[in-house]
Amino acid sequence: FPVYPLSAKPLILLAFCRYRYHTSLFERPEFERMIQDVKNGLVERVIVKDLSRFGRNYILVGEYVELIFPKYDVQFVSVSENMDSEQGNLDMMPINNLVNEWYARDISKKQKASVKARGNNGKRLTTKPIFGYEFDPADHSAWIIDETAAAVIRMIFDMYVSGKGLSMIAKYLKEHEVPTPKVYASETAESDEPYNWSHSTLKSLLSKQEYCGDTVNFRTERISYKCKKIRSNPPEKWVIFKDTHPAIISRETYDKAQAIIGQKRKVFEERPKLSVPMFHDVLYCADCGKKLYIMRKNGKHINSDSYVCSTSRKNKALCTTHYIKEDELVKLLTADIHFYENYLIMDETALKNNIIRYIRIRQNENTAQYSERVKQIDVRLNEIPDVRKRLFEEKLNGAVSAEVFADIMTSLDDETNKLKAERSDCLLHIHSACDDAGGVEVFLARLKKYLHFDELTAEMIEDLVERIDVFEPEYPNPYTKVARIRICYIGVGDIRGMRE
Repeated sequence: FPVYPLSAKPLILLAFCRYRYHTSLFERPEFERMIQDVKNGLVERVIVKDLSRFGRNYILVGEYVELIFPKYDVQFVSVSENMDSEQGNLDMMPINNLVNEWYARDISKKQKASVKARGNNGKRLTTKPIFGYEFDPADHSAWIIDETAAAVIRMIFDMYVSGKGLSMIAKYLKEHEVPTPKVYASETAESDEPYNWSHSTLKSLLSKQEYCGDTVNFRTERISYKCKKIRSNPPEKWVIFKDTHPAIISRETYDKAQAIIGQKRKVFEERPKLSVPMFHDVLYCADCGKKLYIMRKNGKHINSDSYVCSTSRKNKALCTTHYIKEDELVKLLTADIHFYENYLIMDETALKNNIIRYIRIRQNENTAQYSERVKQIDVRLNEIPDVRKRLFEEKLNGAVSAEVFADIMTSLDDETNKLKAERSDCLLHIHSACDDAGGVEVFLARLKKYLHFDELTAEMIEDLVERIDVFEPEYPNPYTKVARIRICYIGVGDIRGMRE
């Protein structure tokens, strides 16, 4: 999709969708942005070269053309097939869509057959070498050892089979500033955590039989040509060809590592199944925005189920713990819900009007902020062409080298793209701002279901709460800790300001 401006109706959008049969058709970012603009009333007409460019999933294409577009009064035109929703000549569309999907399915089958034949004949199916190897310059299909990365692999295996755990290995690699495989593989990769090795990365490396010199095909497979999701195959489906490239570790070392992994997996599987935490999927860190992990009480060090910031658990330098006990959360949320219930019982109309009034004030403030940001972005976008012109003149005069010119132009391109994306987001927020009376009705209806409740339950939390942000606790004195949270309810968000 080309980037297109957001403006008031009417807007004619030429949507020539590029479709690749191996991708998930309707999960393209620009397509999703177009549909969002359709729902926001910013699009009057969608034009495609032909139906296959719009999509090859006949069910979803029919849903968009026959249900979604008419619902938002959007005209759909397919040029090649001479179809126009306003003229009502879409009778052949289901058949055309079905033929398009058959074509995609046939291509997918041929691709799978080709990949299967290559894999069964010993051809390596990976597109690039794994960490520890590189392509042989003389034979691009062969792998040779990358000694720098291979030294890291040997160290990881040696530490693991000698009894070191994944946490100890990750800590050692971080302290010695060893780049992660992702950072090492890309010279241009920028990361705030280039040495932050995770357990999953280490476990993946320790499980790769390729380090013994073997080729392992069909570890994974795509579920369907309609879906990008990849699933892992059981080992019995793997096809292994031994001694196809130089080995980094011995088979004895690899077998010892697999035995340790198997023992730990067995211990984990034998643990009793724990219940889903009461605040599952609603707790977030108020500072970094990441989810909070549960820490189960064990009777020795932790005497109550509690939650901590997931970022802090991985790297304490990036965020603080934001520690809070589940008992404290229950008390704070229970008291907050009881306040609105008592208000509802005393005067439902007053509660509804006050919430709507507060939401309007909040939306007006947000709209003003977004509008101001759009003005700032427009000023900068108008400045960039002049900067480009001056830079080009300086290059012609010899004041700027070709390398510096290319770097600055690239940074200006990146800045322009980011600013345009941010501008679109701001405009979406501005256009979507409205009096959310419907959301208030939803909130009050759900609140009525739990009048005079005795005990907070996971069902209530799921029904009422959208998210809870946990702040770092305050300490008025060395002996007192005050937990701080922000509760956002479904339909109305954070309405604590209404009570002030």
